[in-house]
Amino acid sequence: MPRKSQHACVREDCIKCLQRKRRVTDCKIALRKHRKRTDLFRPRSERNREKIQVGSGDDEMGEREIGRKDSA
Repeated sequence: MPRKSQHACVREDCIKCLQRKRRVTDCKIALRKHRKRTDLFRPRSERNREKIQVGSGDDEMGEREIGRKDSA
């Protein structure tokens, strides 16, 4: 396995990230910066909708799994 760099990468074996030639698609930090730039041009309601979906999705899955185990 390649040595991990300081930032978390989407692909663990991303040579571009290890060489510090990061593309927006390869690196999470670069993605975050890119999103901040693109968010400025989007209405606030869209941004909030995405955050809510990401947050509630994990919780719902956990609750559903527990419910299935109880019923079975």
